[in-house]
Amino acid sequence: MLAGFGGFFRLLVEVGLDAERLLPLGGGEALRAAVGEEFRRLRVVLEEGFEDVGDPAARMAWETRICGRNANFLSSRPSTGIRPAIHLFAAMLDRILAKRIVPVIVLDDAESAEPLAEALLAGGLDIMEITFRTAAAEESIRRIAKKFPEILVGAGTLLEADQVKRAKDAGSQFGLAPGLNPKTVEVAREVGLPFSPGVMTPSDVEQAMALGCKLLKFFPAETAGGVPMLKALAGPYGHTGVKFIPTGGITSASLANYLKLPVVAAIGGSWMVDKALVNEGKWAEITRLTQEALAAAAAV
Repeated sequence: MLAGFGGFFRLLVEVGLDAERLLPLGGGEALRAAVGEEFRRLRVVLEEGFEDVGDPAARMAWETRICGRNANFLSSRPSTGIRPAIHLFAAMLDRILAKRIVPVIVLDDAESAEPLAEALLAGGLDIMEITFRTAAAEESIRRIAKKFPEILVGAGTLLEADQVKRAKDAGSQFGLAPGLNPKTVEVAREVGLPFSPGVMTPSDVEQAMALGCKLLKFFPAETAGGVPMLKALAGPYGHTGVKFIPTGGITSASLANYLKLPVVAAIGGSWMVDKALVNEGKWAEITRLTQEALAAAAAV
């Protein structure tokens, strides 16, 4: 059992990912120590075996034997292989784990996208979730992806297959939804977009797991029971490697309570990117609030 993140990181390690990319602040060294000889053995075995599987159908069968159902989520195209997809997903996860805050953003005007990105970067945050709640979302993502390649930009509130495709085409590097729609998850898999569906109940969690999703949005966090509910979900599901990004009603005062939970990878919040602040162009205030939020997260 790998320390801290159990089966989820075992999945990443088993496909040959460098352990140093999995955890920030020296975590990779601790992880490698926990894995020890098994990490080196698995990497050699898998890399040698992978090269021997050339037929697409056989390749997918091989991936499924190694990774179980998650092979379908992490590698939607058998002919391209699992390693590029797993590196993309792990890189996204690494960035989120490093900051532990995902700002949930609603933009009414795409002209606000670039100054907002600059304000967040000035505050030390290089992650953005642009929600598909407005007509400006797609163009905002496109502008950020083009001008700020250092930012991990994702699309939130993806409710339909078409939105998933548009988000991916615009440059989104990950996607999220408030609920769990198997069709949306399937389309995200098809286009190669790492995706976190929303869950609220044990049934939701189990359905997400069955679809190969292990990083889940817990929404609406406060209304759905908050920290006590996540503690309850950790009981039957913590050992599976499932992680949550609780979102909805979380503030600077409550974020630490969430981030202390081992099953929480990060929190989603909007107080530092409040719609009124964005529309009024209060970029310095957004930078200040972002700095405060990151400091609070780092102190946990």
